[in-house]
Amino acid sequence: MQEITHQATVIKVEGNKIFLEIQSQEACATCPAFSLCAHKEGKDKIITLERQDADTFQNGDKLYLTISSTQGFYALLYGYLLPLALMLITLLTALFLGTSELLAGGYSIMVLIPYYFVLFFLKKYFINTFQFRVKRL
Repeated sequence: MQEITHQATVIKVEGNKIFLEIQSQEACATCPAFSLCAHKEGKDKIITLERQDADTFQNGDKLYLTISSTQGFYALLYGYLLPLALMLITLLTALFLGTSELLAGGYSIMVLIPYYFVLFFLKKYFINTFQFRVKRL
């Protein structure tokens, strides 16, 4: 099974929570037009891990975060693919039923509100489902 790995830095430890900073890596860093590209600004992401051994980590520790590619696919599915499919189905259904394009577009955006509320209420499920493994450098 393949894994997705990112390098992270511990920025804070509180109780059993570790706050990690992951710097985004562009896939096109070797591109000749990289200096002109609008996508070159990598944004740092801060994630929180709950671990029983959190007190063994210190600020500035360098770590590898690893997640299975299957879990990475499910994260992609829930975060991007299902909302896109939901929007397209709503848009096409509304247009097929004779709704104006403006209303159909509005409905396709509004359908995301309950979807993201459901994701919000299932946050604990996703925290338990998507487990990162931590390896020290």
